[in-house]
Amino acid sequence: MDALLVVARYIRRMNQASSKKLFCLTSIESTIEFSRLFAEQDAEMRGRWQEEDAAMKRRMTSYMDQVHAKQTHVAKLRAQLPTLRAENEAARLAVAPAEASEAQERAYWKYHCGRRYTTEWYAWRKCQTAARAARGAWNQTYRQLQSQEQQIADTIQVPPFVTSPLPETKDKALSVLFFFMIPPHLNVLSRLAAAAQYTLVPRPPGHVTSVNSISVPSPPTSWAQHYNMYSNATLECPSAVDRHWIIYPKGLAVPRQWGPSTVDGIVLAHPSFWFPTGFDHGAVWAAGLNPLLCPREKTIEFFTHQLNSTTDRHLQWALECPQNAHQGASDRGNLVYANIHMKPTTFSKKEFIAFGSLRSFPNQQMRKLLQYQYTRSLPLEQDVVLQLIRQTMFHVGALSDEDQPTMLWKRELDQGGLKCWLSVLTKLSEQLRDTPRQYKAFLAATEMTKYVSQFEPNMRPLVRAFVDIAKGWAQLVRDQAEVLTVTPKERLELRAKECLMYGYAIVGQNSAGEFTAADTRDLVKLVVLFRNGLQFGRGSLFESDLMAIEVYVHEAMLWKHFSIAGRTKRDQTYSNNSNLEKDS
Repeated sequence: MDALLVVARYIRRMNQASSKKLFCLTSIESTIEFSRLFAEQDAEMRGRWQEEDAAMKRRMTSYMDQVHAKQTHVAKLRAQLPTLRAENEAARLAVAPAEASEAQERAYWKYHCGRRYTTEWYAWRKCQTAARAARGAWNQTYRQLQSQEQQIADTIQVPPFVTSPLPETKDKALSVLFFFMIPPHLNVLSRLAAAAQYTLVPRPPGHVTSVNSISVPSPPTSWAQHYNMYSNATLECPSAVDRHWIIYPKGLAVPRQWGPSTVDGIVLAHPSFWFPTGFDHGAVWAAGLNPLLCPREKTIEFFTHQLNSTTDRHLQWALECPQNAHQGASDRGNLVYANIHMKPTTFSKKEFIAFGSLRSFPNQQMRKLLQYQYTRSLPLEQDVVLQLIRQTMFHVGALSDEDQPTMLWKRELDQGGLKCWLSVLTKLSEQLRDTPRQYKAFLAATEMTKYVSQFEPNMRPLVRAFVDIAKGWAQLVRDQAEVLTVTPKERLELRAKECLMYGYAIVGQNSAGEFTAADTRDLVKLVVLFRNGLQFGRGSLFESDLMAIEVYVHEAMLWKHFSIAGRTKRDQTYSNNSNLEKDS
């Protein structure tokens, strides 16, 4: 609880110092601004920008070299055009006289004799050859002229325009380079920031729809993909890699055509270079999730214990606090009376009203919990009551607006509530000692003791009292099992119940306080007795209870194994030192 309040205080102070949030999925403008400012002060990132800028200038120089080569070649080709045109025109003019002479000689030959191999026939054939040669010469010069013009048209085509891998302006380019070269500690921070937000999202099993609701589509093209597509051709700078956060240009669309269409008049390469500068930055978590899209109602439901038992599921409303909005704030106090028909047969009317009204009003629930314990209005032996008490104790709820925040729902504990609670638990332990039939209430009692021990340091005597109660119950059951009139089957059931009492004692031992050497020895002995007694539980009436308490025992050993190991090591060291003193 103290750690939670410290974190809450820190977050509030940071929010008061600046409203800008880093690596927050609600708005990435502050993250983009931070990336630019950080990159401007980072020598490595500034050096990378200078390398990128120099590489782009070299690409512009190389581009202009191609343009100048084309312009020089085009000038030479164009200088040859007048000669080719003159030759083509002369050849064209020579065709008409040749064709006229051919037609005249043919008519003369036909008119005089029309026979072959005569003088007139040879004259016509000669003119025919001359006309054919004139047309051939004209076609040749025309093709040369056309070829020259086509070559000029091909040569004046500009080289393909260049797409820049980074924005042209330094500030936007530095923001992109920051995410490419993010320092390891900031990369870890960005991952933890998103992961922390993800902890609020209901997760499977049973919450698949919640995970699907926060899925976001991957950006069509990230800055890393764009950079690698248009920068690796130079092989001058390392490839970009997406980290835990993917930065991308919103609405990026590389044009099909850009810049001048011919090399004529080009004096600078810049008009033929396309820069993705006009696109705003977007950022997404690499996991493809945005936890803040999850509805608040789903998050509250996820952090509220869900009753899965068919006999208790209809009582889920009692664990929810505050009540669902559709029920209205004014209905919370009357809800238990409206649901009186849901009362289980194991509850009395008084107990059910106490059960259903415990969490009706958040600021009163701790007061009601103490009151209902004092008056024994809650059937603590019921599992659903145990879940209700847990939800009441561990639901943090609203925090105060003070510089040092406090839990509003638990404020009464700081106003004498803890002392009162300790007295109530002490009274409860005395009542349980004399009512072994209510042994199932033991778990709720030790659970509350464990909670109070977070604020009250002197809880060990009460813990030992609960342990003695469970051990006393175990001894009573053992005495019953040793009666001669007990049948073998009844004796097995009693041994299983004895094992259950040892499990309760272990749970009680784990509820609060530092271990002493005596506590350690007692716990180890109880664990041995419990493990040996489990063999009597198979097939008995207590089998399900033993399976449940075994989970609690494992939890207890998980929390206390370091204390046991440390205590054992200290005792062994003390024993070795004592032996050395005796030998000396």
